[in-house]
Amino acid sequence: MSTNVVVPAKPTKLLVEKNDKDELTKGRIEDGTLLYVRLREGELAYGSETERNLAVQVAVTKDTAHNWKSVFPKNGYKEVTNEEFVKSYKIDPPYPEQDDQYIVRLKSHATYQNDNPERDIKAGDLVPYDNPSRPKLYEIVDGKAVDITMTKQPVNGSKGVVAFRATSNKFGVFPILSGIVVTDLIEAKERGGFESDYGITAESPATQHKQISAPAQSNDKPEPAPSAPDTGFGDEGWF
Repeated sequence: MSTNVVVPAKPTKLLVEKNDKDELTKGRIEDGTLLYVRLREGELAYGSETERNLAVQVAVTKDTAHNWKSVFPKNGYKEVTNEEFVKSYKIDPPYPEQDDQYIVRLKSHATYQNDNPERDIKAGDLVPYDNPSRPKLYEIVDGKAVDITMTKQPVNGSKGVVAFRATSNKFGVFPILSGIVVTDLIEAKERGGFESDYGITAESPATQHKQISAPAQSNDKPEPAPSAPDTGFGDEGWF
């Protein structure tokens, strides 16, 4: 098992807000364990080659999962054994006292779903980064939320608060991801493209330097070098 999750996870909380008509408007999951945060380029929507979603999975305690299901019956949660959790997410179960781990998923469209000629928008266009509806990733610095969406990438096991807004249609009430505030950040260490191409890591051994004596000078003319055999590979075979 991984040792990424070193602090026992706090019990999670689901908090929701309603308007004067008793309609759900927004809410948040507190102290969730973040899994597969995808708020930069997003991920392809299921069954689509063009549509993308900005998404996150959140591991929550059992009671929070049941509360989530009661609020959003159409969404529900995924229940996996602790062994399956380790295989899928490569970290220790955040709630080891449970026999199973409970995962909820939130998303927001990263691409527009419909044409809007008045705004010069076509279905499939990316939602601009500065669009207020686009969920972003934040950390708290000096009591203020700082946008780190494009500069830091949390790995599985980070903790945070996941906010959402609610939307309703004829099929029911659904959560739309609003953003994430990371409270405990385990940051991905990204290597540069050059090092990645050659598999160079901090553990790679240093290049060894050796010296040999130069051959003695001779007045005899050297034998001509033999022609290289034809291997059938020209320069065009290398790329």
